[in-house]
Amino acid sequence: MAKNIVQPGQRRIGHILQHHNFFLNAYKYNYRNPVAAGISSKVEDYKFSTLSGKLKTSPLLVPVVEDINLLTSETKTLEWLNTPPTPEKLEAVRWGLRHQFFKAKKERNTNKPMILDGDTL
Repeated sequence: MAKNIVQPGQRRIGHILQHHNFFLNAYKYNYRNPVAAGISSKVEDYKFSTLSGKLKTSPLLVPVVEDINLLTSETKTLEWLNTPPTPEKLEAVRWGLRHQFFKAKKERNTNKPMILDGDTL
């Protein structure tokens, strides 16, 4: 069993994403933050993101690993990243990222997960 090393009230720095789609949801959630905050209109326009560095539109300020999602199809990846998720799915991912192990938020009435292993934002 995993031991919680973060004290109550502290931010958690890392998460264990047990499924590939949980990684994709975290990927999209993070790159969409500047758009959701109204800082940029597209994910690729935020110059302080590692994404703009990977796209070579601004210098990378930190070393990053190869991005297989972007290399597969840059156009389709950017289209996907720029498509806003539904509010319900976004809240489910936010909730899931608050835990050390990504957990699916459950509907109050039905107790069914709001986001499944195979779902992406």
